[in-house]
Amino acid sequence: MKDQDKTKEQLISELEELRLEKHGHKQVEEKQRESEEHYRILVDSTPDFIYSLDRESRHTAVNQSVCKALGLNAQDIIGKNHTDLGFPDDIVREWKPLHQKVLSKEVVKTETTTPLPDGSLHTYEVVLMPICDERGVVKGIRGTSRDITERKQAEEILKQYSERLEKMVAERTAKLTKANDHLQQEITERKKAEEELRKGKELLQNILNTALSLIVVRDLDGRRLLVNKEFERRTGIRLEQAIGGTPYDIHSPEVAARILNDDHQVLESRKPLIVERTTLLKGKVYTLYIAAKGELSTTCPRGKGVDNYRVL
Repeated sequence: MKDQDKTKEQLISELEELRLEKHGHKQVEEKQRESEEHYRILVDSTPDFIYSLDRESRHTAVNQSVCKALGLNAQDIIGKNHTDLGFPDDIVREWKPLHQKVLSKEVVKTETTTPLPDGSLHTYEVVLMPICDERGVVKGIRGTSRDITERKQAEEILKQYSERLEKMVAERTAKLTKANDHLQQEITERKKAEEELRKGKELLQNILNTALSLIVVRDLDGRRLLVNKEFERRTGIRLEQAIGGTPYDIHSPEVAARILNDDHQVLESRKPLIVERTTLLKGKVYTLYIAAKGELSTTCPRGKGVDNYRVL
């Protein structure tokens, strides 16, 4: 229908539709602007570096964190590559193959240490992603870099502490192992010495048991440490019961006191002593010829019906 054939009402209706359509477009554009503004505020408020590069690694967009770190305005950064911005050549060479991977539609995640204009070194956790047009052709790179310097420093401190702790544990373990080895050696040597002592004592007991003399070995307190079979035969006290006893349990108090006094004299003078003592054993009267030397007291009873006893 031609415009001249349209009625007035039709033309008014179409104009109203056009007006509403235009108003709708404005609302969409306004919402889009609001969305972009919110996105810009969000991007500029994060401490992470957010930026985009073209295929020649020139900056096409940066957030405020990038500007603050470089000490430049956004317009001074846009259109420049890292060399233009004064980054060291070794850093540029490190980034170049990473950018090439992204341009091949790869997503790159890495860590890099970069110097800033103030001379400080910072370590960043970097994520690089391709920017594609509506045909899927890569037209640039979008990147985010998070400063993890403090985290890496903390990790290094923790690593050093862990290594130092492991060293201390290793040293302590070595000392304990050495001490344990030494202790085991001492235990082995002690067991060996105890076994040798046991065998020696057993050999001595066998030798003493063959003697015709009544033999007693006492400690410094006068208690019996060792007796022979003759002692058991003469006193009626079994060997195992005799150990630990004193002269008082087989002699009269007077004779026992003299025997202990004899022991004392020997220990004081360090010289042999030979004396005679008369005592009553198992109802029989014996004359004891006591020979003592050092800590060893040897007594030999000789009396009625007993002949040829040697005095040791």
